[in-house]
Amino acid sequence: LVPFVLAVLLLLEVIFVFSIVIANGVEEHVISRGDDIPDDIRIFLGSMSMTMLSLFMSVSGGVDWWTLGDILLHISTGYLLLFLFFILFTVLAVLNIITGIFVKEAQEMASKDHHVQLQQELEGNRQLLTNLKEIFHRMDERNTGFVSLFDFERTMLHEDVRLRFAQVGLDIQDATSFFKVLDQDDSEE
Repeated sequence: LVPFVLAVLLLLEVIFVFSIVIANGVEEHVISRGDDIPDDIRIFLGSMSMTMLSLFMSVSGGVDWWTLGDILLHISTGYLLLFLFFILFTVLAVLNIITGIFVKEAQEMASKDHHVQLQQELEGNRQLLTNLKEIFHRMDERNTGFVSLFDFERTMLHEDVRLRFAQVGLDIQDATSFFKVLDQDDSEE
């Protein structure tokens, strides 16, 4: 929320500065003409707030920028060039800064999501390890700290044990072969 507020304040500041210059030029033009203010000037540039709103709309799609450009061209080519500079500056600089702020925020949020995902994966691995320990403690009925081939094969006959192995991603079809993979020293324990 803070980056969004800062981005809006930056945009408002740029609009405000350009509005002061343009509103001043419009006022001088109206005073020098001495007659009625044309409707298009009154509508889009008749006050400081309308000038700011018109500039904002010209860069945000609320009004075609040439609508304002044409009005300013009739006042002075210099004000048209200033307005074109405002459009370029706002679109290329300010809006890119705002986009950068939002991209950075999105990356930080994605990084936090990745961190949460890693934490969940670690917790899942801890649960997996706990489940495997429970299975092997169940197989070690004599509490020797080892599981014999006989105990392993006998315990694997139980459907609930095979199901628990399957829950941790191990589909054991041949208990003897699986045990031999785990039995690194060929001690059958």
